[in-house]
Amino acid sequence: MPNTTKTHIISPVKSISKPYYVTKKGQKTETEDHHEHENGHQDGHMHFTIEEELDFEEGEVKLLFPPLVHEEVQIKDVVTNKVPIGVWSTGAPLLWQQGFRGLGCKVAVIDTGIDKTHPDLVGRVLFTRDYVGADKPLHPHGTHVAGTIAATGKNKICGVAPEASLVDYRVLDTGGSGSTAIIAKAINDATNDGCNVISMSLGGPQDDTQLRKAVQYAVSKGVLVVVAVGNEGPGRISYPGFYKEVVGVGAVNFSTRGEIEQAFFSNTNKEVDVCCEGVQVMSCIPDGGYADYSGTSMATPHVSGIAALLFQKIFTNTGKKPTEDVLYTMLKTMSLDVMNKGVDEKTGAGYVTFYPSLPKKTSQDTAWYLPGMETGAPKEFLSQ
Repeated sequence: MPNTTKTHIISPVKSISKPYYVTKKGQKTETEDHHEHENGHQDGHMHFTIEEELDFEEGEVKLLFPPLVHEEVQIKDVVTNKVPIGVWSTGAPLLWQQGFRGLGCKVAVIDTGIDKTHPDLVGRVLFTRDYVGADKPLHPHGTHVAGTIAATGKNKICGVAPEASLVDYRVLDTGGSGSTAIIAKAINDATNDGCNVISMSLGGPQDDTQLRKAVQYAVSKGVLVVVAVGNEGPGRISYPGFYKEVVGVGAVNFSTRGEIEQAFFSNTNKEVDVCCEGVQVMSCIPDGGYADYSGTSMATPHVSGIAALLFQKIFTNTGKKPTEDVLYTMLKTMSLDVMNKGVDEKTGAGYVTFYPSLPKKTSQDTAWYLPGMETGAPKEFLSQ
């Protein structure tokens, strides 16, 4: 019998226990049962689920949500335009203006499955490989990740690389769990399917030979593997995010003032390569919905989308597909040093963005501006 370690969507070491409904003023009321309303919320309320510590079985991997609170909100309460602030902060609009939107790059989303009928994802998913079972409902995590990478903006929101092609590898079940054996197979399949980037927002506490070999195989074939580093907190590690072959992505909060704040849940260790927005990230969820999620899971697809933009730009300019090491190096060298000076275990090389410096606000009420650029921030790209 092979060693089949289970994996989870980086649901930080925390799993959902009881749902609560929280009023806008923050008053918390426990529900009498675990059934959600049709839209996952009550009108005028936000739906939170409080998460308890997860027990990992051998070979188990889980979703990467942050501990304590997981939030869903109505689209009308959060989104004020098509580009969420996390997407905007990557500087993706600069590449869009140059005609680069990820076209020609194939991104593998190894996760809980994607709702390809979502209005902002229609036409983006090339095909699905389902290792779980099509009869089971989708956990929203994979659709949320996919939206950050490649939502088209035809309905409510735009992802970082809205013309990138997605390939859906459904390896985690409705509860957000799966085995490393299945994930390793999906990585191998994604590599053989010709994917250029693999995005994984999942992890577990145990090293696994089969998983490591799959990652190494992908990299040897020129595939960039982007992985969330985990949500267990400072000094903790998660696999495959701790493998040196991957781009390990940590989470920070890009605040409404344009300040970078450490996400308390984000793992810190020597294999954190870069960071991106991972707090209250707006994206798609199944059945045409939208939600704010937090976690290194949410930071990771920003970086995967940036890689897709780089892939198209390099291929267009040189006529050659960029190698994995070129993309890896560019992601690190284009990052802006934030928080601690130099490379550190919290943010790695820094915040990945095409901007020469991060957008700023002089106060809560003033307009955004871009230090180092002659022009101010384009109004049509502001979301908050």
